Amino acid sequence: MGETEPRQRSDTDIEATAVGAAIPITISGLACRLPGATTVDRFWDLLIGGVDAIADPPAWRGPRRPGGYLSDVECFEPRFFGVSGHEAAAMDPQQRILLETVWHAMHDAHVDATALAAVTTGVFVGASNEDYAHLVRRDGAVDSYTLTGTSRTFLANRVSHILGLSGPSMVVDTGQSSSLTALHTAVTCLRSGDCDVAVVAGVHLNLDPQTDDVLDSLGVLSPTHRCRTLDSTADGIVRGEGVGVVILTTGAHQHLFGRAPYASVVATAVGHDAAAGSLTTSSSQAQARLLDAVYAETVHPDQLGYLELHGTGTRVGDPIEIDAVTAVLGSARTAADPLWVGSVKTNIGHLEAAAGIAGVIKVALSIQHGQIPPNLHFHRSAPAIDLPGSGLDVPITVQPWRGRPSERYGAVTSLGLGGSNAHVVLAGCDPVEHTASAVFPAPLLVSGSDHATLRVQAGRLRAHLAACDPTTVAARAWQTLRDPHGPVRIGSAVRDRADALLQLSSLAAGDLPADTVIERPAPGEVVFTFPGQGMQKPGMSTALYRAYPAFAEAFDKTADILNGLVERDIVDLLWQDADLDRLDYAQPLLFAIQTGLLGLLASFGITPDIVLGHSQGEITAAYAAGVLSLEDACLLVRDRGRLIDSLPPTGAMLATMASVDQVNKILPTFPTIDIAGMNGPSNTVLAGPSADLPAMAEEFRLRGIHTRTLRVARAGHCSLMRPISDELATAASRVAWMRPPQGAPRLISCLDGAEVAVDAVDTFDWPGHWAWHLCRPVRYADAVDRAHLLGGRWFVEVGPGHSLTTMTTDCLDGEVLATPLMDGDREVDAFVTAIAQAAAGGYRLNPHPATMHTDVPHYEFARNRYWYKGFDPGRADPTISAGVVTPPIRATVDPALGSAEKNSPPITELVEDLVNAAISGDITSADLDRSFTDIGLDSRAAVALRTALNRRLGRQLPRTLLFDYPSPRSLVDYLISETDT
Repeated sequence: MGETEPRQRSDTDIEATAVGAAIPITISGLACRLPGATTVDRFWDLLIGGVDAIADPPAWRGPRRPGGYLSDVECFEPRFFGVSGHEAAAMDPQQRILLETVWHAMHDAHVDATALAAVTTGVFVGASNEDYAHLVRRDGAVDSYTLTGTSRTFLANRVSHILGLSGPSMVVDTGQSSSLTALHTAVTCLRSGDCDVAVVAGVHLNLDPQTDDVLDSLGVLSPTHRCRTLDSTADGIVRGEGVGVVILTTGAHQHLFGRAPYASVVATAVGHDAAAGSLTTSSSQAQARLLDAVYAETVHPDQLGYLELHGTGTRVGDPIEIDAVTAVLGSARTAADPLWVGSVKTNIGHLEAAAGIAGVIKVALSIQHGQIPPNLHFHRSAPAIDLPGSGLDVPITVQPWRGRPSERYGAVTSLGLGGSNAHVVLAGCDPVEHTASAVFPAPLLVSGSDHATLRVQAGRLRAHLAACDPTTVAARAWQTLRDPHGPVRIGSAVRDRADALLQLSSLAAGDLPADTVIERPAPGEVVFTFPGQGMQKPGMSTALYRAYPAFAEAFDKTADILNGLVERDIVDLLWQDADLDRLDYAQPLLFAIQTGLLGLLASFGITPDIVLGHSQGEITAAYAAGVLSLEDACLLVRDRGRLIDSLPPTGAMLATMASVDQVNKILPTFPTIDIAGMNGPSNTVLAGPSADLPAMAEEFRLRGIHTRTLRVARAGHCSLMRPISDELATAASRVAWMRPPQGAPRLISCLDGAEVAVDAVDTFDWPGHWAWHLCRPVRYADAVDRAHLLGGRWFVEVGPGHSLTTMTTDCLDGEVLATPLMDGDREVDAFVTAIAQAAAGGYRLNPHPATMHTDVPHYEFARNRYWYKGFDPGRADPTISAGVVTPPIRATVDPALGSAEKNSPPITELVEDLVNAAISGDITSADLDRSFTDIGLDSRAAVALRTALNRRLGRQLPRTLLFDYPSPRSLVDYLISETDT
C-alpha cells in the first residue's frame, strides 16, 4: 500500500534487525478464518484449487465494494469464554474471532490451556484497525465495557487473561506488516527466554465503510476489484479481512504438543525505510538491505524454493519489491531453477495487519504438502518488471516442491505503509515415525459450553469417527484427551469402535448421566492414596502388565529387588494362584503393583502433589514422597509382612457403618476390642480377638447398624500387634530416612492425619512411628480432610479395588474427583476410565504417541448475534436497537411500598429478569444455583444489577450484596427474607 518511486540512499539510511536460528523454533499449531476458508484445511483447498474468494459483502453490511469478507463476524458464543452477553456486544468482533481462532489453533496443536499456562506463554497480536471503536463512539453507544471491548491492547490481553497465560502480552502495530513483525517479536522473546511458547496472530476486520473511502482517496484500491500481483493489468489492492494464528515453541517445549510441527522458523528480520522520499515511500534499497540481513547469516538464497511477496498488485509497489528480491535472491538463479514468487492476496485480498500471518500459514502448508499453489490473475508481467531476467517466476499452476520437508525453505515478506518492513524464513520438518499404536479400550472426552453444545459436539465426533479409517478410531479417541475443551465435559472409556459410536449416539441424543458430567472443572492438587491389604486376589494387575510397558518396567524393577528378600519370585506370585492370605507374600506383591502403577501414571504425566497410605500403603506413600529409597522401602515391606505373619492368627476385624461416637457408646462393654480404622463419617473398623467380635456385631445389629467381617489373616492396628512393636522399630531403624528432594509430594500420615513436615524429616522419630503404626487406628478420614485442606481435588486410589475411593467420596461428600485404577475384573477399562475422568476434570495428560498423525473435529462454536446497541448494520435507521436485546421486565414494584405489588410475579422472576438484563443473557430457573461468576456476571454487571434492584425495590441494598449472596438463589432467598421482615 502507498507505493511511490524509490530514491538512492546510503547503507547508513537503513536500519534492520535480524534474528537467526541459534535456538530452533517450530510452528506447532495453525488456525485461520479467512475469506472462503474457515479452517486451515479449507484454506489449503482454496489455495491449491486456485479459488478467488473475492465477493460482494454480506447483505447486513450494506452497500460496499467487493472484497475478501468473512461471514458471521457479528456472531459469538460468549458463554464458552465466560463472557456475558452485554460484554460480548461491547467487544470488538476482532477480539471475538481472535479468541475463537486461538482456541482452534490450540486444538490443532493438540494442547490445552492448562499446558500453556504451566509454562511461560506469550501472546503477540498484529493489529492496526479499530473500526468497531469508531462505530461505537460515533453512535454514542459507550458504556462501562467500551474501553476493554474496543481498545486494541485488549486483543492480546484478553486472550492471556481467559487462557491464564503469564508471558508477554502485546499488540504490535506497524501497519500492514503488523502480524509478521509480531512474529519477529515473538521469536525474539522465545530466543531470549522471555517465554517458552508464543501465540502469534494477526487480525483485521473492515467494519467501517468510511475506511474504504479513505483508502480510495489514496488511489490504491482496484477499480476492477481484483488483485493482480505482478501482472501487466494490475490496478491496485482489494481489501480483505480475516484472522490467522500460529503457535510457536522452542525445541525444549515441543513435548507439550501432541502433533508434529508444521515447519521451523529459520530467521526473521525487521527494518524501516528510514528517510525515504515521503512517509509512505517504499525503497527497494531498504528492502534489499532487510533481505541481506537475513540471508547473509542463515539460508543461502539458492536454497529458497518459494517467496510469498507482499505483492499488493499496485503498479508502483510491485516493481519496487521485485527489484529488491531480484538483487538479493534472484540474481544467481536461472530460468531452469527459478525462485517461485506469488501472493495470497490474489486469493483473499489484502488483509492489511493480518496479511503477513496469512502468508506464513500459506508457506507452512506449502512446505508440508510439498506443493506451491498457483498465483491467480497472472498472465504477463508488468512493463516495469523484468521477470524473465530476474531469476524469478510466477506459478500459474500447482508446482511440485521437491526434496524432503527439511530441504524446503520458504519465506514471507510484509511491507508497512509507514515503512516498517518484515521478513521471515521457514523450513520444513521431517516427519517423525512412531511405531506406537493406540488400542482399545481408549478414553473419550467430549465437551461444550453447556449440555446442548456438548450434545452437538458428540454428534459431530460420532460422524467423524464413523467416516474415518476404522483402524484409527482408537488413536482419535485418545486424541480427544489432548484437545482444549469447553467448561462442560464428560469422559468415559470405550471398548471398541462400535462402543465409541454407541456412546456418542447416546450423548448426542441427550443421555448425559448426571454423575459423569463435570461442569467448569477447577483442578487442584493430585492426591495419591495407597491401600493396604484386603483387596488382593490372584491375577491382580496382570492385564495392566500385558497392556502397558511402563507398568511392567516399574513392576519388574521392584520385583528384582524383592526377589532377593522374599522366598517366592514376585513375578511368579503375579501370574500364579499363590496363597495371598500369607502377608509375607501379599504385602511385597501389593507394593510391587503400587510401584508399577506409579510408573504407569508417570508415563501419562500424572504425578502426585500429596500422598497418603492406608495401613501398609503408608510405606508406598513414603517411597513416593522421596522419604524412602526403593530398596529400603522393599526391605521395610518385607520385614513388616514377616513380623505380622509371625503372630498367631487369633484376631479378626469388623467393618461397621457407624460413626466413632456410636462405636464409643458400645466399646466400654467390650474391653478387648479396639478401634482399628476411622475411615469416614459412618465407617469405623474394629479389631480384636476372633471370639469377641461376633457378640459386638450382634450388638450393632440390634441397634440397626450394618457390619461386615473383613477377610484378614491377622487383625492389625490394635493391641494384638504390640508383641512385634519393638521389632518393627528395629526394622525401621535399619533403613535410611531421607529428606525428600525439592518438588516432592507432601506426605500425610494416617497415624495422626497430619502432614510430615519436610524440615522435620531428619529429626522425625521414624522407628517410633512404625512401632506404633500397627498398634493404633488408621485415621484415614483425618488424612483425607487434611489433604483436601491442602488443596487436594483429585484423589487417585493407587492399588487394587475401590475401597479408598468410596471412603474418600464419603469423607468429602462427593466434592472431589475420586477414581480407582484397578476396580473390578476389567483393570484396563478401569484405568482408562480414570484417565478419561481426570482429563474431564481439567488435568493435563501426556499425549499418546499414536495421536501425532490423527485429528478430530474442533469445537464448533454455537454463535448468536451480538452487536452494540444503537446501530444495526442491517438497517438503514441507525437509531433502531440491535444485537443484544434486553428482555422485558415482568415484575413491577411500587417504590413507595418498597416491595413487589400484590399482582407482581415472585421475587425469583424479578431476579431472573434483572440478571438477564445485566448480562444480556437468558438464565432460567435451572441456573439459579450457579454462581454469578459462572453465569457471566462480572464486577461491572454486578454494579448494574444492584443499581437496578435498588431502583425496582425502592431501597438501598448493601454494596456487598453479591459478595454476601453469590448466586441468584441465595440472592432471591435474601430478598424474600427482607421483604417478609
